[in-house]
Formats: sequence, C-alpha cells, structure tokens
Amino acid sequence: MGRLLDQESSRYQRVRRWWRWKTTADKFGIILAILFLGVPWLFICLPCSYSSPVKCSNLVFWRAFAYVKPEKARDAFVRAVKDGDSSVRETAVTYLGSGPCPKDSATVTALIWALADTDPKVRELSAKTLALVKDSRSVEPLIAKLKDKEQRVRESAAVALGAIGDLRAVDPLINALMDWDTRTVACNSLSKLGWSPGSDRERVCFWVARHDLVSVRNNLQTIRAVLLQFLTSSETAQIAYASKVAIGLADQQLIPELLKALKDKSVAEVYLNSGNDELRKAAQEWARRNGFSIRSESGSASVVWASFR
Repeated sequence: MGRLLDQESSRYQRVRRWWRWKTTADKFGIILAILFLGVPWLFICLPCSYSSPVKCSNLVFWRAFAYVKPEKARDAFVRAVKDGDSSVRETAVTYLGSGPCPKDSATVTALIWALADTDPKVRELSAKTLALVKDSRSVEPLIAKLKDKEQRVRESAAVALGAIGDLRAVDPLINALMDWDTRTVACNSLSKLGWSPGSDRERVCFWVARHDLVSVRNNLQTIRAVLLQFLTSSETAQIAYASKVAIGLADQQLIPELLKALKDKSVAEVYLNSGNDELRKAAQEWARRNGFSIRSESGSASVVWASFR
C-alpha cells in the first residue's frame, strides 16, 4: 500500500501489553485477598489506600471491596479517573461500569470526564462503559466523540449511542455513515434506534454501510447521481467518501469526475491504492506537483477497484 508523507500519522500506535497482565492480576488479586488474606484484612488496609494515590494494585482490592461498600469503591474509582497514570485511568473507567458500583450521577460525570482524556484507550473504554450505564446525560458528549481522530473511539461512541437509545443521536449517526471506518457500526446503531433512510442520499449511504450488493446493483443510477453530487461538493469528506464508493463499484463513467475532484492528500491516497491505473497515475502526478513523496508500506487499501462487485 502506498502513502503520501508530509506529516506524522495521527493514528495511535502504542501497544499495551500491560492490559493482558492487568486482567490476570485483577482476578488473582481478588482471589488472594478473599481466600488467603481474609476479609478483615481488607477493612484494615483499604481505608489506608482510600486517602492515598490510587494505583492499579489498590483498584483491584477496591473492586472486591465494592461488594461490601459500593459507594466508597465508586468514590475511589472516580478519583482514579483523574490519576496521572493512564493505566490507572483505564482500570478505573472499566471498573465504574462493572460490579455493584452505583450507576449514579457521580459515575456518569466521571465517565464523561474520561471521554476527553488524552489517552485514546481511556476514551474508548469510557464510551464502552457508558454503553453499559445507558444514561441520557452522556448522549451529547458521545455525539462529539463521533468525530474523534481515533477510529476505535468513534466506533465505541457509535455503539454506545445505539445502546442508550436516545433519538438525539439519529442525525449525528446518519452523518457518521459517511465515515468509511465506522459506517457499519453507525448503521447498526441507527437500526437499533428504529431509523430507516428517507432520501436517496441516506439510502445510498445505508446500502454501502450494510454492503448490500443487491440494492447497490439494482440502483446504480440513483447511486451515481448521489456520488456526482458528492464529487462536486466543496467538502473533502464527501469527495473522499464518493471516491471510495465509485472505486468499489468500478464505475468507469465517474472517472472524469474523480479526476476533477483530486484536490486533497486524503483523496490522492485513495486513488494511489485503488488498483486502477488511471487513478493511480493521476495521484502520482498530483503528488509530484504538490511536493509529496510516496512510500510503499505493508497493509491493505481502504477500498480497491471493483471490490463491491
């Protein structure tokens, strides 16, 4: 796959091996505390950690202690959401949505706070936990996360909005159908909300999101008309979306419009990896004129020529 380079990729790449260890340590810590150290030890030790900096080891015991004092455990997790260690924040937002912790205003407020965390893993886990809590106060913050720069955060937000079931999410999720990375998740959430497409534009986005090849083949003229509207738009997101759909359909009639719409780096990368020689050469020429270098790297293209057939 080829990529045009003028700045570092915004995709978050850090691998967290600690997460697997945390899951094992979580189970081991609870069993150790209950079976070997005894419940009385928890009452002696936990109040000491209650006023000290809360770290992952303490949170493991607080989770066990939640069955005895759920409000105090909840307060410990809420404080941990603002801890300086991202691994602690990840553990805290996960525990807030599980076990006997109260799903009250304090919990929801802490999880909404975590949606703005600098760590994308914390934002993702917060959205997943809000999907379990299902509080309508989180709808607007989750809608904002549909435009997060990280795909996994956008996906988790879309899933949460579908789980909560608030109709305020319908229009933002319709717009998310044009997000190539999260369109399927947005489509599933819209179905949960009882939505059905009401315009040609919505129907085309819906068919593509569901990969409904039967509807696509039977409505090529409608799809082509909508794609022409997108390709002549001034919005880069619409042009990129229409380019990917046209490439997937292998629509030769749209190639002249695709060439005219080549004005942006993201669109050029789509053409570069499309598998169509005419579009690839156009992307290479555009990159040369605009001072971009082309680097080959492993990976798969988002869409290739005739992939929808």
